[in-house]
Amino acid sequence: MRACVCVARVACAAKVARVAPPKWRVCRKSGACVAKVFSFPFLFYLVGCGCIYASGTLSFCLHPASGHLKVSSCICRVIFSFFLHLGHLILNVLRALPGTAAAVVAAEAGEAAEAARAKAEARRRREIERRMRPRTHEDFEILYNELEAWRLLETSKINEASLPPDVKQATLKQLLHKETKLLQTIDRLKIAANHENRDVRIAKTLADMANAKRWENADGSLVEVHTPFTTRAKELMQLYNGLRLPLLTTDERLDVLLHVKWTVKEFDCNLTREIVELIDREADLLNRGRDPKSMEGLRRRIANLFLHFVETPEFNPEAGRYTVSSVLAESEAQMLAMTMAPPSLAPSRESVAVQV
Repeated sequence: MRACVCVARVACAAKVARVAPPKWRVCRKSGACVAKVFSFPFLFYLVGCGCIYASGTLSFCLHPASGHLKVSSCICRVIFSFFLHLGHLILNVLRALPGTAAAVVAAEAGEAAEAARAKAEARRRREIERRMRPRTHEDFEILYNELEAWRLLETSKINEASLPPDVKQATLKQLLHKETKLLQTIDRLKIAANHENRDVRIAKTLADMANAKRWENADGSLVEVHTPFTTRAKELMQLYNGLRLPLLTTDERLDVLLHVKWTVKEFDCNLTREIVELIDREADLLNRGRDPKSMEGLRRRIANLFLHFVETPEFNPEAGRYTVSSVLAESEAQMLAMTMAPPSLAPSRESVAVQV
């Protein structure tokens, strides 16, 4: 009897509060079924039901045959309403937190929009850089194509305008002058790009010569070893970089020239004798206090001759891997290995005849 009364009280309280059971959804990230945030009021509904059951049991035990059932039911409803309002209050607080689903979705959308904006800005800057400082063949093709499109557009405008013949001829002459100036600018950019690309290619080649040799052990680990040839290549690379350094003092420049002189004097040939002669000439000009700007041509000549010295296999054994003959030999070996047919598994005619 007591259990039936308690069940009736719980059902009555639930009917009065009209609390719906919790709803479930699949979590987008983990894939597990989790209750929505608004299932928290249902948890407090269960707590309220427990309090109703406890208060009802206590009331029935204290007054089993009295008329206090209505009073206990009112107390239970008050307790249940309190817990239900507390659950809704916590729900509103959780919805306002930054960790809710709506806030997470909004934050992800904002991050995606920011990433797309940054990507578009990087692409725009890269296109501007390609036109301001072209370096590759594709960059110059873009400049030439845009210049041709501009010329055709301006020519069509002049032809469509009803101008006198002399005015039209003068306008076309001005357009040709502008096009010539733009072509000269593109040629200057191409020359600068060639110089920069050459410096980058030389630096990469010298660094590759000076890199340590790598061998693979039986366990798969790599071992780096500096051979006498790589050590020699590294020393020559440092001397070449020293010759190309700007803004050196007189003593520092003389020190670099002295090291280069004693390095090339190890070999006696026309190239080394010319380098030594140019080094002595620059040292004499430095001791006389000449302006470094007046010696730019001389310094460029010394650097180019020393680069030729570095790229000679007789003076730098590591440079032998970059000569034309070695490259051609390597390519021929690769082609020969590709064209070599594997031995056939089918028996030949002679072997078949012998077997018969």
